[in-house]
Amino acid sequence: MERGIFIASEVRSGSTYVAECLAYHLDHQFGYSLYALANEYFARLNDTSTEADVMEIYSSLYRDKSGWTSSKAMCGSLSILVREARRSAKVNSAFFGTSAFWIIVRRRDKVKQAASLALARAAGFYHYYGDVTVSPDQAHQISVRQLEDALRAVELSDTYLDVFRQHLQDGQYIEIFYEDFLESEAKFISQIREFMGLERLADFSSYESLAKLKSTAHKTKADCVQGFKFWLLENYHAKTSRRKLTHRTVNSVARKMVDDLDLAISVAERHFKIKPNALHKLILESNGRRRSGVMTRRHVNLIRSIFKV
Repeated sequence: MERGIFIASEVRSGSTYVAECLAYHLDHQFGYSLYALANEYFARLNDTSTEADVMEIYSSLYRDKSGWTSSKAMCGSLSILVREARRSAKVNSAFFGTSAFWIIVRRRDKVKQAASLALARAAGFYHYYGDVTVSPDQAHQISVRQLEDALRAVELSDTYLDVFRQHLQDGQYIEIFYEDFLESEAKFISQIREFMGLERLADFSSYESLAKLKSTAHKTKADCVQGFKFWLLENYHAKTSRRKLTHRTVNSVARKMVDDLDLAISVAERHFKIKPNALHKLILESNGRRRSGVMTRRHVNLIRSIFKV
């Protein structure tokens, strides 16, 4: 019996890790070869793609001896699949018929997801399999603007996945959140097995992740998230990081830096890319003016020249 198992996901959702965990497990336990779950074979589809283009890719997918074929599709590709499925019974049957099953992978913490996306964009790579202690993305720093742009993309793609989920029939999909999966991989692998018509794991303790993908730059991402939240709490009223810094905003930021020096140093050096000598000068001037609440024009210009937001 020919069947299709597909992953629907958004960028930096953890779907590649989930796909590898599942593929390696199914190979180890059943001899299935579904490693294509981690590959985006439909990524080359675009607005001009036709039914023939979609079915050409579908037909080229590796079909395992068990009858399963597999692939991953991101939001852009998914929208083309849905469009062509509405036009073609053949496409509809392949992707949304009774023999098509979807694993939807999303992420709960959108700021962390956005930080991961912004860092991947800056570093120029999205997957890493080497030594995490020397991963090249650790050398990059992310600005407020970069993270905000990534967050907008994440929110839109996550909204799309939610709408896509509503488009599917009950029993045709299983939804997994990356954070939940990390907490109990065996539990979700067992659920996916049952979803695919296989027996559930009899003993969760027997499960072992065989995925090769590595998570990198944990501290860089954590500092990026911390810095963005630090900024957002005071600046959401401006709606966008592209606004000009006002005298009041500068005064507020300077005061916060003096009141919470440890956090300020971490945020300023890593997130706003302020050089230590400039930071120290700013703190000294802020401390001298804080008690009177008076900010000179020179002080305002100093802070404007340092903060890159």
